[in-house]
Amino acid sequence: MNKAFRVVHISDIHFRSGFPHHQWQHVKDVLRIERPHALIATGDFVESPWPLMLILARREMLHFAGELGIPLIAIPGNHDVAFIGFAPIWPFTRLYARIFGGGNDEWITAAFPTFTQFYGKNFIERSCWRLSLYAKILWRWVSGQLKRGGSREAILTVEDRIPLKVVGFDSNCSLFLASGSVSSSQINAFGSHAFQLENNSEIAATLRLRVALIHHHLVPIPYTRSEISGHEPLLVMRNAGTMLKELWNHDFDLVLHGHRHYFSFTRISFDRSVDGGRELAVLSAASPTTAEPEAKSNSFHLLDFRPNGVVKARKVAFGTDATVHGERDVGDPWFEAISLRSVKPRNHRRMVRLMNHSCDLIEQDLRIDPAGVAHEVASYHGLQVRAGGELRRRLFTSRVDRGSLDAVAFHESRTLWSPGCFLSEPRTSAADPHVVRVSVDFNPPLNEDRSLSFGICSTIPNSIAMSRWEISTFPGTRRNSGGAGNAAQPSALYRELRA
Repeated sequence: MNKAFRVVHISDIHFRSGFPHHQWQHVKDVLRIERPHALIATGDFVESPWPLMLILARREMLHFAGELGIPLIAIPGNHDVAFIGFAPIWPFTRLYARIFGGGNDEWITAAFPTFTQFYGKNFIERSCWRLSLYAKILWRWVSGQLKRGGSREAILTVEDRIPLKVVGFDSNCSLFLASGSVSSSQINAFGSHAFQLENNSEIAATLRLRVALIHHHLVPIPYTRSEISGHEPLLVMRNAGTMLKELWNHDFDLVLHGHRHYFSFTRISFDRSVDGGRELAVLSAASPTTAEPEAKSNSFHLLDFRPNGVVKARKVAFGTDATVHGERDVGDPWFEAISLRSVKPRNHRRMVRLMNHSCDLIEQDLRIDPAGVAHEVASYHGLQVRAGGELRRRLFTSRVDRGSLDAVAFHESRTLWSPGCFLSEPRTSAADPHVVRVSVDFNPPLNEDRSLSFGICSTIPNSIAMSRWEISTFPGTRRNSGGAGNAAQPSALYRELRA
């Protein structure tokens, strides 16, 4: 991933009769400009779980994701399983899993229009179409052909489609009015899944940013409309504290949710003394297509997951008179959801768990003398092994761009070594002459009761007139377009280095 992986986070669309199509069109126009790489939706696709409306909503979302050429990752909201969001009635509570779960994809795609296509017809055409479509649904249901597409009790996991580790939960278990919870079976399944993730032997999988999707909010939203003031207990997730602690324990980075139709962002830490006070970021999305009392209170999010682990987010806010003319006209400024300051200790923590040993500090020092000879020292401080581990040998690699290297260019610096460390003969590869590998043998082996500090010193002969380091550090240098390999040449100021 050479550039940021852009994700759009949207929630609480509420497809329904009287739907504001111009606001939904605005969302689609913005996303055609932004060109995200994935679409994440955290529930409440419909106002009530009527089967036709669920199917139209699913077709609309997948059709638009297909138009953009990106995957859709979705979890249910309380309105997707309960009428008006708080009245769960069997068997409608099971329809979301059957329609959005993936078991009826081919039939739904072939037989049904999108939400926009359906409501683009006039009333008479819609009425006739509605009867025909409900007849198809009823026949599939009665004949047993409406396949089970998945279970709401199972957690959603996304493995290979995007360069993130995404886990989704259904927070609509045991609904009481609009409040919900995550079932114990999901929490147990998540614990087993997270254990496998934490013990993965692949570096890329270990460092992959971990994102949890949930519908109900895990922390109080700091905005309350007057008509629902004092009703917070009827809207929250009842085991929010448990879920937050589980996610924090398993080293998750970010939670995306919806439910309250308000934007909110916070960071949570349970123990500032653990791992440098690591934090869990929680980002709440508003609704892009509901009537809100405040101006420009409709919104969704864009998130840029950058190669260095930093996550930037932007709220794209608008109102009921939404229009778009270009990328510059939409969205608030980007803000840092996950900073580099938290990424470094996170990656260190995960790699220590993977490799079973760690180092407190690595220092690299480069000096080029007046004759053009480069001297490089790599010092390793506090190399140690986790409890129960043992380290007999450690391989180190040095890569330079100061010309060709060979094994004789490396010299051991005895003053940097601790007792019990022995340097192997340096080795080079014919495929890449710029790389030299050496290994350090520990005798006795390094274990949890012993830590070492040592260093490797290399001296590189003056095999090139000017290094990239010199060119970028000193003024007055220039490149010579002639000569073999277009090597960098010093100016008159550094003429003595040509000797």
